[in-house]
This record gives sequence, C-alpha cells and structure tokens, in this order.
Amino acid sequence: MMARVLIVDDMAVFREPIAAFLDSLGHETLVASDGATALELVRSKRPDLMLLDVGMPGLDGIGVLEAMSKSPVTPSCPVILLTAVAERDYVVRARDLGAHDYLLKSQFSLEDLRRRISTILEGPDGEAGVNPDADATPTDAPSAPGSSEPATSPRPTNRATAESIKELSPVATRSEIRELLDDAGELSGLSPTITSIIRMTDNPSTTVAQVVKVIRRDHAVALKVLKVANSAAYTRGDQVDSIDRAIVRIGMGTLREAILSIGVVETLGCASSATVDPREFWEHSIGVGLIAARLARGVEDVNPDRAFTLGLLHDIGRLVYADLLGERYADVLAAADELRQPLEHVERRMLQIDHAEAMDRIMRAWKFPRDLIDPIVFHHSSIDQIRHQAPQRVNEIAVLALADRLSHGLLLGRNGNDFIRPTVDYCEALRIGADDLHALASSAIDETDDMKIALLQGGATEWPSYADTLSEALPSEFRPLYLSPSALPDSYAMLCSRLGREGEADDPNVIVVHEPSTKSSHRCSQLLAEADKRIGGALRPLVVLSRNEGARSTIDPGARWHRRLGTPLSPEDFTETISEAISASANPVAAA
Repeated sequence: MMARVLIVDDMAVFREPIAAFLDSLGHETLVASDGATALELVRSKRPDLMLLDVGMPGLDGIGVLEAMSKSPVTPSCPVILLTAVAERDYVVRARDLGAHDYLLKSQFSLEDLRRRISTILEGPDGEAGVNPDADATPTDAPSAPGSSEPATSPRPTNRATAESIKELSPVATRSEIRELLDDAGELSGLSPTITSIIRMTDNPSTTVAQVVKVIRRDHAVALKVLKVANSAAYTRGDQVDSIDRAIVRIGMGTLREAILSIGVVETLGCASSATVDPREFWEHSIGVGLIAARLARGVEDVNPDRAFTLGLLHDIGRLVYADLLGERYADVLAAADELRQPLEHVERRMLQIDHAEAMDRIMRAWKFPRDLIDPIVFHHSSIDQIRHQAPQRVNEIAVLALADRLSHGLLLGRNGNDFIRPTVDYCEALRIGADDLHALASSAIDETDDMKIALLQGGATEWPSYADTLSEALPSEFRPLYLSPSALPDSYAMLCSRLGREGEADDPNVIVVHEPSTKSSHRCSQLLAEADKRIGGALRPLVVLSRNEGARSTIDPGARWHRRLGTPLSPEDFTETISEAISASANPVAAA
C-alpha cells in the first residue's frame, strides 16, 4: 500500500536517507525540520503516516502530538516516534497522545522501518489498514450560541453509504473520549464484600484467615470463589470444598486480581446493552481466560492464574464504550459489520481510541498492576510488534493474543469483533505443539460452559450458541477437508471442525485450503492434488483462505466450483461461502 509519509527530524543526515528509501518503495514523502512546519504540513497535506523525532529544538515531538490532539483544525494520523533514548516516560506519554509505535535511532534498520510502516498501513495480519484520522472532518465543535455547554459531537452522516473505513466520520473527538474514560475510572457498584477484600489485599499483613472471615459473610461471593478455584483455570489436584482451601489454591499473590475479576463481572456482567449482548460477550471472555490459563502451563514465565484474569478482562473496554457512548457505539459496531472490517480499525477511525488503548486508562484508574495492563493493551499486535512494544513481556502477551484468536476460531461467544485470524506465528513463538492444541480444542467448549455458570447467573442453556446459529444457516451437512502447509491445527481448522462433521476426510463435500502466503502456494497446490487423487471421483468444491485474496496464486482449482476469501475472516462470510459450496457439491464436476 503506497502512502504519503511525513518525516519530521531537525537533522538532515537522518531524515534525507529515510526519505530517499521510502521514495524508492513508491511512497510519497514530505519532510520537515521542526515541529511548527510539521503541523502545517499535517493540516495542508494530510499525510497517511508521520515519522516524528522526539528531540527537536523548539516544538519537540511530544509537543507536536499534544498540538495535534488539542487542535480542532489539525487532523491526526498514525505516528511512529523516532527517539535516541528509550525513555519509558516519553514512550508512555507519546502512546497516550496517539503514537502507534516507536523506533530507537541507534538500533533500527531501513528494512525494520519498512516492516513497521507496512504493519501500520496494512494492519498486523496483512488486512487493509487504516489511517484512523486522515481526511476526517474536525469534530471539536464550539459551544452552541448562548449555551455554556459544549456542542455534542456530530453523528456520522455517511455510515450507510461508506464503502471503506476512510469514508467514515468520527462520532467523537479524542479529547471527549479521554474525558469520558477518565470519568469511568471509578468502578462503581462493587459489593461491600468485594470492596473490603480489595482493600484488605492491598495490605501485605492481611492473613488468609481474615480474608476467609469476610468472604464467608457473603454467600454469593463465597460460591463464586469456590467455583473459580475449582475451575480449569486453577485446578491442581482434588476439588476444594472450603473457602480457606480455595484461597490457598488461588494464592494470596493473585487473590486481589481474582476478586477484582469477580467484581468486574458482577458489576458489568449482566448489564443490559443495546449494542453488546453480555451473555455472548462473557462467553468469549471466559473462553479466552480458560484457553490462556491452559496455554500458560506450558509456557515459560507465564502464570496460569494471571493468564486467566487477563483473558477474562481483555475486552472490558467494549462494555465500557457501550455504556459510555450508547447509540454512538452502536454506530461503530454497525459500521464494522457493514464494512466487514475488524472492529478495532473502525474504533480508531470513529472514536480515535480503540477499546484496548481505552483499557490502559481505565485499568490504571482501577489500580490494576501494570503487568496486567500491558498484555491487554497489546493483545491485538502481531508477534513482531509485541517483540518491539514489550520485549520483556512477549510470552505473556502472546499467550493472551493466541487465546483470543483460538476462542474466535472455536466460536466461543461473540464480542463484536469476531474476525478469525491466523495463529501459527504465535504457536511457533510459544512452542505450542499440535497435541497441545488438539487437547485444548477438545476441552475448551465444555470448560467455558461450566465457568459461565460459576461467574454469571443462569444456566448455560440460556446462552445463544454462536456455533449453532452459524451451523443452522448451512443448507445441509458440512463435511470439510481442511488442508494447510502447517501441521498445527490453527484457528481456521478449528472453525471448520466447529461448523462441520469431523471424521469425513474420505468423503468431504467441501475442501478448504489455507494459503497463508504466496510462498506457500506451491505446497498448497501439492496438498490439493494429493487430496483429489486420494478422494477420487468428482472434484469437490474448493474454498481458499488467503492473506491477500487478490494476490497471484499457483493453486489451480481446475473446472470445479471455487472461491477465494481473504483473511482475517468474518465467520458470516465463511458460512455464506460454505453454503454456496455445499449447494455446488450437489452438482460436482467429474475429475479428468
């Protein structure tokens, strides 16, 4: 994707080689040697991306970001910060002001820069990216005449006709969203028991006996603590039947996190919402927590108990947004659904801040520890991004990211962002094997159903099953044969298993091939040819899942019915295509 890139640095020896390199890649480049010139170019030229030096005389990089966030007439754009020193305060402040990434001048290579730019412009998984603010209509409207109240942000007028994310209008300004998030910092509605336990666990001298005494006074909380302690997230040996043994199992070190999680679920768990179904939302979150805990047991330096908490809370920002924004968030969800685009991309465009970044502010206000916040903020990142953004926390963040993707592949609930994404890179980075994934997939569904009963009121039968809903939309039985160059059962294989009938490899009615890259096309062609030969008879309909559905591929479908779908993949798009394929299988093409 070619783009207009603004390079801001007071040193020509640094900015000019970068400009020449980006020009050679086909990008249009703009240069500025100071912050004031940079702001003028942002206003007049509206770049798609800015490379911004921190340490400039006069208006420095942080000053430029602050000016962009406050000005009603200056559109913002994705920013990669260029810094000579990795000072955490600068990086955190820049991220709060909207910077997407940072690079150390002393360490990065031009190839690294190219990869970072591509990731921001095209998205972490190769999907079409978005500059969330370019060409946006300024929305910091002045107060209405004669009124002391600020004018409300305009409602988008183009959602129904928009054909791309860039055509969407923001429904709120960045400053308005920040104010709303800051106001949401008080986690109101916690029960007295939860509040007391949180206060007690802040005191290092608190004993298990003191905590047990408080919990025993509240039957509902006691029951939840027991069920959580006996769940797949914490089970170690025999079931526990007393509060004191449950606390010992959970551990005083992570008890505060477990109690906070129970408190958050109590407060937000069954809140009615016109935009988010809380039952489906929590099914997904619980599924992610349980999968993360199971994955963590085989990964170095990752605590399974903490991994469960991370999974349970990773998408709370969506419930907060639904509560704070009401119909405006409904517009965001509807736009993502109509455009079939990942929700976080649409959030960045229409809200300026996606739900993961929003959770950074909220969880700090809720006094969650920093090591719980970072994985939630970065869980949408690619492996390469994680290694750069949080090199000391790679395993923990990758476990959460992988659990999120696997939960979507298994169709465990819905969170408003149900795209199914590749998982192999994360499995390889964490050294997760095929046997581990098979065991996880076979147990995650039942364990999630059990935990739903533990944390929320009502039985599992009250929850709508996303998998059943999609399966019922198929015209008849789906018998998939899934082919992939990787031996790992990835999220797309799990999707096929959830919607189809397993054990039908000798008589499939649809062949699904995952082609993760153009480099894998030849191997995918071989696998398809071998499958056709093994099955014999008529050529089965073919669905190819490709990172770039328009890219050249060596896969030759022959005369059979076939479709290509881009990844990340909407389950609805997949189901619609499989429906067509099943219908086509009734009239198969005879093999030559």
